Amino acid sequence: MKKKYAAIVITSILACTIVAGCSGKKSNDSATSQSQKSATNDKDSDITIEIVAGDTVQLPPEGENFIEKGLSEAIGSKVKLTILGTGNDYDSALNVRLTSGEIPDLFMIPNKKGNGESVMTASVVKQYADSNLIMSLNPYLDQLKPMFKVTGEPRETDKYKDNAYLIPTIGSKGYSKEEIAKKPELKFQKKGFRTYGYLGIMYRNDWLEKVGSTIPKTSDEFINVCEKFTNDDPDGNGKKDTYGLSGKGLAAFNPILNAYGASANSDIIVEDGKVTSTLESKHMTEALEMCKKLVDTGAVDPDLLSNTASTVDDKAIQGFNGITVGSYAGIMRKSTQDEIHSVNKNADWKLMDSLSGPSGKQFGNMDLTESGGKTVIGKNVEKDKAKLQKIFDLLNYLASVEGQRLVCYGEEGVHYNLEDGKITPTDKMASETNFTYVYQLIGRDDEQYLITKFPEWNEIIPFSAKIPRFTVYNNGVEAPEGFYLEDFNKYVNEELTKFIYGKRPISEYKDFLSELDKTFGYQEYMKSAAEQLKEKGFIDK
Repeated sequence: MKKKYAAIVITSILACTIVAGCSGKKSNDSATSQSQKSATNDKDSDITIEIVAGDTVQLPPEGENFIEKGLSEAIGSKVKLTILGTGNDYDSALNVRLTSGEIPDLFMIPNKKGNGESVMTASVVKQYADSNLIMSLNPYLDQLKPMFKVTGEPRETDKYKDNAYLIPTIGSKGYSKEEIAKKPELKFQKKGFRTYGYLGIMYRNDWLEKVGSTIPKTSDEFINVCEKFTNDDPDGNGKKDTYGLSGKGLAAFNPILNAYGASANSDIIVEDGKVTSTLESKHMTEALEMCKKLVDTGAVDPDLLSNTASTVDDKAIQGFNGITVGSYAGIMRKSTQDEIHSVNKNADWKLMDSLSGPSGKQFGNMDLTESGGKTVIGKNVEKDKAKLQKIFDLLNYLASVEGQRLVCYGEEGVHYNLEDGKITPTDKMASETNFTYVYQLIGRDDEQYLITKFPEWNEIIPFSAKIPRFTVYNNGVEAPEGFYLEDFNKYVNEELTKFIYGKRPISEYKDFLSELDKTFGYQEYMKSAAEQLKEKGFIDK
């Protein structure tokens, strides 16, 4: 029997749910006109569309929420968004709703991850679809044509058993058949700008100059800089109170690991033409040795394994460390930079390129099988044709120029002005629109959005877009029956931590792989992964 590590078995919860349930783009004129027609029906005003999302953002009071007011007026029915927390809190709260049969009209798929940050959207969609909790879009593709003109039609990664469940997003639009015919490798890639989760390697350029170093390009140089940031008094206060590297968990070591074709978890990759995982990368033990070497220098934040996103930003503000691995959306945001400069006006944070290593120059996952959307329609809505049409009206409106401007930039004349067709922010955009992103159900034009709302990123955005990324295939693989992926990821994280921190000799790494197979059926998982990726066409048969 496979060992099971405190798994939360969603399947049993969803089984209960079934029982409980039984008792800039061009203006989209058709989307707007359809919404206006719907608004003429008096009964429509009695319809409320509830959107449920996982986040920590604070919404304005109901009477002051100009996004919900604008959306409601556009479709002639009330639109209400409910925040149920984030991470495991959202997962639990949503399961309570689903278990009670109170399925939201529209809701965000839980961004379920193991400790190594492996996204498992496909597995969750499979569970929800098999449990009859979410609605297939297939019978309604014609009603959503206005949206598809902007987002593109559902990609293969948005489907389960040939049914589209995930609402596609602007950022997930794929290449045309003609473009793919000329360049087949574009088949599963997204078109245009991608943020890759705003993932970056950030460093204190002023510290780099102070210790007499240059931007590191290899793992050895990276370790050397981290040591100097720890030992050479880069802040000039005469105390040994700084560290080289900080971040959130083992992912902070990914600049080194990725350069070796490895990662801080079990990412599914193709190496030398074979489907495998980063755990079996041919350079994995070398990568672990480099990470251990860094830890042994004493240059790593002692709290790295328990850090949260907010504590990582706080440490950057206080001048605690010189390199941070994580989302630049925090540290490089103007409000955070203002706090940093209030502590040290000369602090100069910049974005670093990927490190070079035995597997090339690469950092940060690019999942070719990643689902385009994260939002689904609850199955119960299908019984209410009037409400369902209103949901279609909402999605189509969000694809219009007017709808995009509302959920991205706020109200015209209040949060922005239009000057020759260009969005010009007012002072209120920065202070009053920090919550609007949760209403972007069909995504947005990321490049234009970021440059407009965060002009301080005008150099960072194109730089980040050019960073070579690490190709993985995580989301295209569903865990086979009886394979507890969350438990597996938890165990992997625990053991990789031991190897990197010297609690277990790296000479036992082969024993660790054997344990994975004996305890979890790891090789069967890899065999299944290869079969699925071939079947779905991500790799050649």
